[in-house]
Amino acid sequence: MRLLLGLAPLLCQAQAVNRFNLAPILNFETDQTGGPPRGWGGGPRETLFTDDKTIHSGKWAARLQRDAASSSTFSTITIGIPVDFSGTRLELRGFLKLQDVSDFAGLWMREDGDSGAVAFDNICKAAR
Repeated sequence: MRLLLGLAPLLCQAQAVNRFNLAPILNFETDQTGGPPRGWGGGPRETLFTDDKTIHSGKWAARLQRDAASSSTFSTITIGIPVDFSGTRLELRGFLKLQDVSDFAGLWMREDGDSGAVAFDNICKAAR
């Protein structure tokens, strides 16, 4: 099974990925350049950034920045983790700073099996 996390490419690394060494993968603390977060996918690419100014903890955060000229109708930052979590309870935690959001922002998690999605949870915060 594969777990996909999104703020809405499959992560491929040389090291073996298992449920016990996920912390370095599920953060933005690798060397960053300010562009899209290394090791993460999503898009449109021109709306994805790493940010070293507005952070919750650590040195880096991911930032989605859109304007009227942005392509598509929404942006996502995603990561796929090729690990079998069968029989395990998963907890997704994240921090969202909602500034100038006109519709909604959220975190989501999807679990895929051999025949497609088997579970999906969307934690959405509507703009006020």
